[in-house]
Amino acid sequence: MGFPIRSVMNGKCVDVLGFNNANGALVGMWDCWGGANQRWYYTNGQLRSAMNGKCLDVLGFNNANGARVGMWDCWGGPNQRWY
Repeated sequence: MGFPIRSVMNGKCVDVLGFNNANGALVGMWDCWGGANQRWYYTNGQLRSAMNGKCLDVLGFNNANGARVGMWDCWGGPNQRWY
């Protein structure tokens, strides 16, 4: 089933935008409605999408402020580890 990740600021949920299953698919905030693209599992430091099992990933290992976060095949790199 997974769980939603909600913003305290606006109550919106972290969402795999457009149900995109491709590597590099962007993640953003959307009204919560309970879809698989808004449900997550936390496993071994990784946030996995209930929609496709891919991991939340800092795209391109970008260390800068404003770096994009998206979805990528899980491989356990530091850009896919969260706490």
